[in-house]
Amino acid sequence: MKKSFENQKMLDYVIALANIYGWYPYAQYIHIWNLYNDNTITDDFADIFLEKMDMKNAIIWLEDEIVINIAVSVEEYQILAGTRKDLPWYTPSEEMIEKNKDSLVDEQSEAYKALKAFFTKNKGSIKNNREIESLVSQILLEMKFESLPSTVYDILEEYNYVFKDEQTVTKFLKMYMDLNNTSRKWVLKGATPSEANAFIL
Repeated sequence: MKKSFENQKMLDYVIALANIYGWYPYAQYIHIWNLYNDNTITDDFADIFLEKMDMKNAIIWLEDEIVINIAVSVEEYQILAGTRKDLPWYTPSEEMIEKNKDSLVDEQSEAYKALKAFFTKNKGSIKNNREIESLVSQILLEMKFESLPSTVYDILEEYNYVFKDEQTVTKFLKMYMDLNNTSRKWVLKGATPSEANAFIL
């Protein structure tokens, strides 16, 4: 029973870190696990465990001792891997790891709540609450990729969404830029743009 619980917790860390970092080396997994857990793991143990998890789970995939989130395709990874900034790794808290173990997007985050409130008030062609939640999740996922605002307009186009006036467009863009600057980016090793700037300065 204890072994089963421990394995589940180790898997939770694998998934949570994939959701926070997008992709990360085995060494980072070992570092974060050993930071918060008394039963420390070695490189050899991590190799075996991660390979086993890759065979059992469709949530991650592995390449050259890198754990990669399933949301990142092979083609995207080949492009993104070369764009990652040379920064220290962001160290998530245990609470953040817990929040990120079940989904790519944290529905309790301020960003999620702000975007959901905006589209609930400015529904346009969006039919129901489920569509709003789906749209918001897609936008927040694109923020993790550090996509251009034009990508968000492509998503809105998929929903046939049209802003009712210029004032609403301006309000959305300001909110998007504010949220984007405080969201954690996969190319920044889990840091926000504000945190990354502090490292560089």
